[in-house]
Amino acid sequence: MRPRWILALALALAAIVALVLFVRRTPEPVAPPAVVEQPPLEAPAETPAPAPEPLEIAEAPASTREASGGESSFVDPGSIEFPGAKIEAEVDDKSPPVKLHGTLSDENTRQPLPDFELEFEVVGEGQGPHRKVATKTDAQGKFECSEPILVARCVVRFLDRQGHRRLPPPWTVDIDDVRKAELKLVVPWGPIYRVAFAPKDAIAATEVELRLRAGPGRGKGGWTSDWEPVHAGEPLWVRFQPLMGVNGKLEKLEARTRDGLWSGEADASTASGFAPGVTLVQFEARAVLAGNVTDGEKHPVADVDVILEAKDAGEKPIKRTARTGADGTFRFERLSACMGTLRVVSVRHAPWSAGVTLLAGQEQKLPIELAPLPIAGAIHVRVESESGLYAPAFQLVLSLENDPVAEAGGERFTRQLRAQWSEEAGRKVANFVFPELPKQVFRVVAQKEDFFVWDPQQLTLQAPAEDARILIRDGVPNASLAFRAKDGLSGEAIEGFELTLEFPGAHWAPRRMGARSGQAFLEHLPLERPLNWRLDAVGHAPALGNQSAFQVLERREDGELRVCELELRAGWGESYRFIDARSRSPLKNIVVLLDGNEAGKSGLSGQVLVRAAAQPASIEYKCDELGIPPRPLRAERRTGCSADVRVGPGQPAKGKH
Repeated sequence: MRPRWILALALALAAIVALVLFVRRTPEPVAPPAVVEQPPLEAPAETPAPAPEPLEIAEAPASTREASGGESSFVDPGSIEFPGAKIEAEVDDKSPPVKLHGTLSDENTRQPLPDFELEFEVVGEGQGPHRKVATKTDAQGKFECSEPILVARCVVRFLDRQGHRRLPPPWTVDIDDVRKAELKLVVPWGPIYRVAFAPKDAIAATEVELRLRAGPGRGKGGWTSDWEPVHAGEPLWVRFQPLMGVNGKLEKLEARTRDGLWSGEADASTASGFAPGVTLVQFEARAVLAGNVTDGEKHPVADVDVILEAKDAGEKPIKRTARTGADGTFRFERLSACMGTLRVVSVRHAPWSAGVTLLAGQEQKLPIELAPLPIAGAIHVRVESESGLYAPAFQLVLSLENDPVAEAGGERFTRQLRAQWSEEAGRKVANFVFPELPKQVFRVVAQKEDFFVWDPQQLTLQAPAEDARILIRDGVPNASLAFRAKDGLSGEAIEGFELTLEFPGAHWAPRRMGARSGQAFLEHLPLERPLNWRLDAVGHAPALGNQSAFQVLERREDGELRVCELELRAGWGESYRFIDARSRSPLKNIVVLLDGNEAGKSGLSGQVLVRAAAQPASIEYKCDELGIPPRPLRAERRTGCSADVRVGPGQPAKGKH
C-alpha cells in the first residue's frame, strides 16, 4: 500500500472548512462527506453494478470452523497504531461523552454496507469508562452506538463480523467529528453476491461458507479469498473483503458446508459492489473420512502422518495427507466417492494400513490403534565455538535419514529445538536432547543465519547417541559491521535507511533489510568473505561500496565492530549494470544521459552510479564504440545493488566489420 494524504471535509455553519491532515505524502482531496483519515488501500477495479435490492438481515451464527488444509488463522493485535504513522491522543475533558451514530458505505460503489461490525476506541493509554464502544449497521448501512464515548480522537476498526480478519487497519476519526457525533464512514470493501443453493432441500444455508477464486495471473499462481459465511435474508447473501493482490481473472465462486459433505461452485461475475441477479451454486455430495489414532494404552498419538491413496469411479487418483492433532484426530473432507488405502506412519510406531471405501454424502470414522516400537534411547548433541564466546541464535532439526512418508509425498518427519546457551568451564555451550527415539538412522542439521563454517554441516546418527558434537569455526578474523550516516550538507545524522547486500561467490540471493545508524546490521562476518552493499535513505542519492569501506574499528565484548562513516548527498540517484542481452556479459563505456546530459560511464563490471539534484524527466544511454545512439533506458526491477539494463546490438561503426 502506498502512503497518501486524506482530507476529511466537514461543513459547519456553511462557511468554516476543517481540514484533517493524515498520512505521509502528497495530499489528495476526497469528496465529502468522508470524515475518516485512512491509510490507503489499492482499490479493486470497479465493475458497474445495479442498484442494490433491500436486504433483510438476520443474525448469522459465527463460524467455528478451524483453519485446515493450508488456511492460516489470523490474530489481530488490536493495536491502535499502524505501520508508518503515530496517532497522537487528543481528548476534550470538558465535553460530556457522546453516542456515535451515522452511516457506513462502500467507497468503491457508494452503496451501504449492511450487517457490519464496527469498533471505536479512544486513542491513548489509560483505562476508564467511555473509551471503547462497538456497534453494528442495519440493512441500510446505518449504525447507532448504545453506549457513549469520550469526545476525543478515536480509531475505528472495520470488523465486518466479530473474530474476522481485520482489513483495512484502523483508521482515525478526528475529535471534531466525534464531537458532532454523526459520522459518514466510507471504506473500500469487496463484492456482495446474492446466492441460492441447489439441491435446496439438502443444503442448510447457515452451514455454508463461500470464497472467490481467481485464475493465475502473469507469472503468478492462483488466488483465493478467505472463506466467508452466508448471511440470512431473502435472498441469501455473502460479502467478501477488498480483493487486493488479485493478478488473474476472477473465475469462480466456491462453496462448502462445514461438515465437509457438500461442495459446489458457480461462475464469479463481480469484483466490487453487488453482483447482478442471484448466483445459483450447484452442490455435489462428497465423502468425509475421519479417525482417532491411539496407542496400545488408548492414549492419543499426536503428530503422526496419515496418508489416503485412492481412485474415484473414473479411475482418477486421489491423494490426501494430514497429521494428527494433539487429541490424535484427523479428518479428510470433500472427497469424491472412492476406494483406496489409508496408511498411518509414525517414527515411534509400527506402520498401519487398511482399505477404505468412501460413499458420497457419508462420513466414515475409523478408530486406529498403533503398536509402539521399542525405544532405543535419546540423541544428545553438543554445540560450541572455537573461541568459546560465540553464542548465536539457531535451531537443530532432527529428521529421518530414510523417510518413507516424505518419499510418498507426505510431510517429512522433523523435530526442532532452539539453542539454549549455558556456560561450562568458562565456555558457552548449547546442549540438545531428542528423547525417546527408536533404533533408526536420523539426520541432524543446524538452521542458522551466520557466515561461519559449522563442522560438520550435518550429523548422521542412530539412537542412542551420547557424544555428538558440532564445532563452529569462528577462529577466522571476523567483525560485525555498522554504518553511521549523515547528511553531507547539514551534518545531521540519518537514523534509518535501507540496505541491499550482495555476497559475491556465495549461493545466497541478495538481502534487503532496514538498518539504523550505529547499530550492527551484520554480526561476525568473516573478513575474507566478499561483500557489496548499497544504502538508500529518503531524500538522498544511494551510496554503494564493499567491505573495504568499514575503516573505523571499535571493540565489543563479543569481538570487533567495524563502522563505515558516510556523508550522503541530497537528491536522486541510481546504479545501473549494463549487460549484453545475448551473452549476459558486462559492457563497459556505456554512457548514461540524464535529461540529455552525460552523468556517468560504466566500468569493467558494467556498473555506473548516476546522481542528480532531482529525478530527471528522461534517462537514456549510448555507446559510440558499439554503435548505439541515445536510447531510452529501461532497467529490470532491482534485486541487488544495481538495476540490470540489457543492451541489444547496435550498428557497427563505419570501416569496422
